Amino acid sequence: MPDIAQVRLDNTLALFDAFVAATVARTAAADVRGLERMFAERMRISPSYWSQLKSRERHVGNKLARQFEALAGRPQGWLDEPHPAAEAAVAPATDPAPVRDADERLAVELFLAAYRHDPARVRRRLLEVLDAAWAADGAPPKILQRSTLTKIK
Repeated sequence: MPDIAQVRLDNTLALFDAFVAATVARTAAADVRGLERMFAERMRISPSYWSQLKSRERHVGNKLARQFEALAGRPQGWLDEPHPAAEAAVAPATDPAPVRDADERLAVELFLAAYRHDPARVRRRLLEVLDAAWAADGAPPKILQRSTLTKIK
């Protein structure tokens, strides 16, 4: 049986490669800087933790593996099994749409600044706002399913 730590690392690196390919495909060349940081943010870890994972100073444990799978749109347990390169290279299903304009970019940057300042409070408040919006409008947009968001409370 292969070393689970190595399998998880290989699969996480494949997720990073897919992230890079998807990001480069929809981003101007001048905006591609910081892919390592962007991937770490997408996986909700710090860039330094990502660096430690890649260098095997730390390992992708069970909780982190499930987190990566959920954020990359992979089924539970996906990170624990070896995958052919072609399967791993598919862009994550939950890949968000690119930022449309300067106003949307500002909104994203403001949210991230607030979230980085007080993650628990911002997450709680965002869920309150979304609950109110969904109650008024009906169902949430397909990209934001309520069951996904409740997992991050």
